[in-house]
Amino acid sequence: LGFDNDMMKQPTREFSGGWRMRISLAQALFVKPDLLLLDEPTNHLDVFACTWLESFLQEWERTVVIVSHDRGFLNRVTTSTIFIHRKRLWYYGGSYDTFLKVRAERRKHSESIAKSQAKRTADLKSFVARFGHGH
Repeated sequence: LGFDNDMMKQPTREFSGGWRMRISLAQALFVKPDLLLLDEPTNHLDVFACTWLESFLQEWERTVVIVSHDRGFLNRVTTSTIFIHRKRLWYYGGSYDTFLKVRAERRKHSESIAKSQAKRTADLKSFVARFGHGH
């Protein structure tokens, strides 16, 4: 993560926000957890640290849950996306962009079905209005 020997002797309070983020990452990664939760991991990191983290996560063989607004980062490190909507979880395989594409396609398909059903309902109501009511 770019720490030299002198830096490793310094107290944490002497580091900037970006270096403190690196310290936190080092602590989390050192214990090799079965599940790693990262909340906005690229915040406060410079390009070097972001690149290192991306490479590290691409090789990480354990589960990582990432909350991030950094779309490029997500595309480079994720292999699947879990979307939470209305208390339900939706699984999408692939990158973040794949998730967006598939979700848009599903939404378009659902809208098409709803439109078709609405037309069918209107046609049936029209038919009943013309020929129904026991006449």
